[in-house]
This record gives sequence, structure tokens and C-alpha cells, in this order.
Amino acid sequence: PDILGGEGHAAHPKICHRTGHLVGWSWSMNPTNGSMKITITEYHPDGFKVVASETHTLEGIALAPHDCVVTEHYIVLKINALEMDKWPFVSGARGPAECLGMDGRAPVKAFVFPRPASEKDEKKIGDFAAPFLVDDIPACFSIHFSHGYEDEKTGNIVSFFSGWPPNDSESFLGAWGGFC
Repeated sequence: PDILGGEGHAAHPKICHRTGHLVGWSWSMNPTNGSMKITITEYHPDGFKVVASETHTLEGIALAPHDCVVTEHYIVLKINALEMDKWPFVSGARGPAECLGMDGRAPVKAFVFPRPASEKDEKKIGDFAAPFLVDDIPACFSIHFSHGYEDEKTGNIVSFFSGWPPNDSESFLGAWGGFC
């Protein structure tokens, strides 16, 4: 609903090395049905003019992703296994990070979107039309992506990120530590 609305913007937009476009996304949650609206936008490096923009609705997403990976044709948003206990935050009893709970053993998800400025015939990966959900990523937590690419031999999107392996922490703040 509009009364609860508002939009946030990506924490870490990326620059496409091929085009020079700044690629980012804005998001808004609908707390009544658990959906999130994502608008991916590409900006021209000369004057910050919008090159292309597309909006998608994602169902069953508790929290907005923090970072993304941008390849030549795609943008990937990884969804960690986090939930937010909103009432302590809304009431002012706790800060937002203190209200996050995580399942350190749950698989994570990724949404793969075509870049808005991609040509229409580039909006497929193999037999899959983008956007699509990858829901069988092994348990982990990712916080920041360094880079990614499309592997021409396998057709896979390969990404590199910092984070940590599966763990038994139920608290987001308690999980910070371990290997990167």
C-alpha cells in the first residue's frame, strides 16, 4: 500500500566494462503480500541519462538483496536466507540488523534478469527465458560481489563474492565471522 511505501536503491550499482553504463536497481516491498518490485536501470556514462529500464515483481521475498553481479547480458540478485522481525524495528526497540534472523543451513536463491539494454534475442540463457529463479544454490551467505561473467563453454553465469559458508547461527549479527 502507498501509505507504507517508498523505494530504496541498490547499495552497490555496477559499471559495465563493455558499455560504460552504470547498472543499478531500485526496490519497494509490499508488506501485505510479501512481494518486491525491482526496477533495473542502465544509465549512460555521459550525463547520467537513462538508457533503458525494466520493472519486475518478485514473490515471496522477505528482504531486498544487498549487492548484484553484472555480466555482459544479465544482472543477478542473490537472495540470502534471511527474515526480518519487523515489530522491534518499527517500535524502535532494536536496530534493523538486530532484527534479522538467518538460517545458515538453508539454500539460497538467485534471480537472473536480462540487462534492460540487452537485445531481445539475448534475453535467454540456454532454454530459459530470463528473468528466472535459481533455487538450488547450496547454503552460504553472500554480502558483496566482486565480478561475474558468462562462461561461453558451459553457458553458466559465474560469480565471485565475499561471504561465509553454511553455519548454525540463527542471528545475522552472530554469523559475521569465519572464512571469506
